[in-house]
Amino acid sequence: MSQLEILGISYRFPDGTTALRDVTMRISEGEFVIISGKNGSGKTVLLRILNGLIKPTAGTVNINGISVVENPFEARRELGLVFQQSDSQIVGQTVTDDIAFGLENIGMNSDEVKIRVRQTLERTGLEDHASQRPRTLSGGEKRRLTIAGVAAMSPSIIALDEPFSNLDYPGVVQVLEQLVNLNEQGHTILLVTHDLDKVLAHATRLVLIDKGSVIADGNPLDALNYAGQCGVRSPKGITSDNIGELTWLKD
Repeated sequence: MSQLEILGISYRFPDGTTALRDVTMRISEGEFVIISGKNGSGKTVLLRILNGLIKPTAGTVNINGISVVENPFEARRELGLVFQQSDSQIVGQTVTDDIAFGLENIGMNSDEVKIRVRQTLERTGLEDHASQRPRTLSGGEKRRLTIAGVAAMSPSIIALDEPFSNLDYPGVVQVLEQLVNLNEQGHTILLVTHDLDKVLAHATRLVLIDKGSVIADGNPLDALNYAGQCGVRSPKGITSDNIGELTWLKD
């Protein structure tokens, strides 16, 4: 059974506008999936449906056998969502407080919270910022903190909406390193981004969406053939020999 099953998902806004049309995907444990498409293509709506924030007009989503529609709170323990705007997701007075917030909200005892927070700080490279106020962090550090707060909940899947948005080069590198490490630790990654040149080398799969429909889904090199049709800039001259260069992480 697939870890994530998206079966015939459609979504229509109250004004009648269709955001998603019969989207079906099956994602296996440990994949690193990039979802791309132009603004308004339905990518963010899809992530919010996967996290149970909105209900689809039609179709079902199952995460590790749990129905997102029927059990949204339980499903959110399996799929954590990192929003595009970091400030909207940061609530703690310090980095430590912010990571602990979600754990305390699910009723974890204080000793376990301390252990989990310490482990998360170590795994995400934020140990040196543990006592720092989030508002004093750089853009990249804030984005890393929001990812850390989600990762602390130990979801099997981490979904991110444009995590490189408005970041400078060092910020992008920090966030990308964090995502690659989390994937290596066993988390499935669902990454919505326009910036294919920054991250495509790490993807096991590329999904292209246009006008709410999946246009391509599969091997990144093959899917790139449909990038222009979906309003996504495709790096030039990419072949199976050099697709590994599409990353901002360098040896």
